Amino acid sequence: MGKAGKGERELQLYKAKFIIPLNQSTDSVINKVNLNIRVSGFVQGVGFRPFVSRLAKLHFQNGWVANTTDGVCISIEGLPDNQTQFLHDLKNRLPPFAEIQSLSVSQEPLTDYVGFQIQASIIDSKRSTFLLPDIATCPDCLNDLFDRSSRFYRYPFTSCCNCGPRYSIIHSQPFDRVRTSMMEFKPCDECEADYGSIENRRFHAQTIACPKCGPQLHL
Repeated sequence: MGKAGKGERELQLYKAKFIIPLNQSTDSVINKVNLNIRVSGFVQGVGFRPFVSRLAKLHFQNGWVANTTDGVCISIEGLPDNQTQFLHDLKNRLPPFAEIQSLSVSQEPLTDYVGFQIQASIIDSKRSTFLLPDIATCPDCLNDLFDRSSRFYRYPFTSCCNCGPRYSIIHSQPFDRVRTSMMEFKPCDECEADYGSIENRRFHAQTIACPKCGPQLHL
């Protein structure tokens, strides 16, 4: 076998190792790996999914993250070296109050995800024993509370991913707005904009509310 034939054979074996169909473009898929990650612990109501979404963006991973009834499930697809750094940061750069009790990783067939999404929660028969208490107002929200230029000025129910009610408002798991007392309060356009902005600390905050759309306190 000539050098050209030998080289082609080695390339085919390399592709097969990563379960890549030979009719796909090697430029876009060679070396790419799909990992399924299951996490349990204090990972709901602490900004964990927004944290994962930012890590995916930082480390060039496509896929999704979703709450489950016993924790969080993550699917990422990208280069193995980037995934190693993703997993390192996942364990070592957690949001305040988040705590991982168990983490498992398995390799899955390639899916060719486009972008990274926070998906709807996955409901099954399992139940987590990890429920967070209510979290005292964080310094950033305190600043909003006393900032006359903020729409949260003197609003007593100001919160974000890092603080606010948790245990006192949850009806069932996973911790999503529709399963809490907040389900009665539809976010206004401004709160929806904060909720959808990946750089905002209220990105996917289930308790987001302001005087225009949230609960009211009357004395």
